[in-house]
Amino acid sequence: MANPYPWKHGNTSENTAAELDPRYETPLGAQEKADKAEQNAKTYTDALDDRFKAHAADQMVHVTQTDHNKLDGIEWGAEVNQNAYTVINGIPANAPMTELKILQGIGIRVTQDPDDRAITVTATGPVDIDPIPLSKVYDAGNSAYLDAGTAAGNVPVLDENGKLDAVVVPTIAVTDTFVVATQADMLALVAETGDVAVRTDLSKSYILKGADPTVLANWQELLTPMSPVQSVAGKTGVVTLTKADVGLSNVTNESKATMFTSPALTGTPTAPTAAAATNNTQLATTEFVKQQGYITAPTPIYITPALLNGWVNFGGEEEIAGYYKDVLGFVHIKGTVKSGTPAALVFTLPAGYRPTSTIRNVINANEKFAAMTITTDGSVYFSAGADNNFVSMSIPPYVGT
Repeated sequence: MANPYPWKHGNTSENTAAELDPRYETPLGAQEKADKAEQNAKTYTDALDDRFKAHAADQMVHVTQTDHNKLDGIEWGAEVNQNAYTVINGIPANAPMTELKILQGIGIRVTQDPDDRAITVTATGPVDIDPIPLSKVYDAGNSAYLDAGTAAGNVPVLDENGKLDAVVVPTIAVTDTFVVATQADMLALVAETGDVAVRTDLSKSYILKGADPTVLANWQELLTPMSPVQSVAGKTGVVTLTKADVGLSNVTNESKATMFTSPALTGTPTAPTAAAATNNTQLATTEFVKQQGYITAPTPIYITPALLNGWVNFGGEEEIAGYYKDVLGFVHIKGTVKSGTPAALVFTLPAGYRPTSTIRNVINANEKFAAMTITTDGSVYFSAGADNNFVSMSIPPYVGT
């Protein structure tokens, strides 16, 4: 019978592997399997550690602390890949890394400090520069193009005495005037060319034309031009004119103020005639008045009415009854009547001579008041109490229709 517990006898797994039930394991076999499993695990974990270290060191996958710091300095909303600058002195940036160079030149020094990221531009002092044409200088003026000198087209300059050359400005003579009474006094003057001597003895003036004032020939008489006026109204010398000297004997020397306070005119004065349409304060001549076409009132021609009811003309020096219409359309009534019946019709006015409404006027009836009435149908009568011994029909004119 086979041994059911082969491990008790110290057999190894190799010794019993072929002959024992695989359900059983010896201690040595178990240890070998444990050791092998441990080795496999270590190999596996060592491989994982290498991969982890390689992964941690891969900067394409992980962000370093330096990159973190850079990202922290970017403001929210910043543009991606923005150019370092836009345009400087007309030079535009064409990429985020475009380089701008600051170059030094004559009299200019450029220094840079990488640590502080600073650039310093310093003027090193005066330097010689190339001549600049005046045509390039703004507002230099025309004289800047000209040469200095005294010739035509030159710009004159002052000499060491602060004066211009005599060629440019000739010597100027300042004239003095001397009043002397005799020729001897004139020749004794301390004078220069151009000075004038006024001779009171001759009422003449002389100018020194030479250098020596003691020589009479050097004094030139200053001639006074002949005046074109030799006399005034036949008078010479100091002339005082009267109105008779100039043909104005009949003219009164009167001021404008007094002239218009006493505007009486004599004779037949005339004046310019204004146009017919003139309407202002100028004087109007009779011709202007005629041009206006004003109507001249004709001599009134009265119509004698037929008196009724016993009324007759008073007679004598009193006017007889009558009526007429003037050029303005006013009706005039005149005359004195008597003997008629009071309050009865005196006469009737025809159409065109009647009032537009009944009118009543106070009249004289034998030195008493009475009323005269004219109706729109032309009826003329007196009030009932009128004294018929004398009734005057003189009333104001009215418009007749």
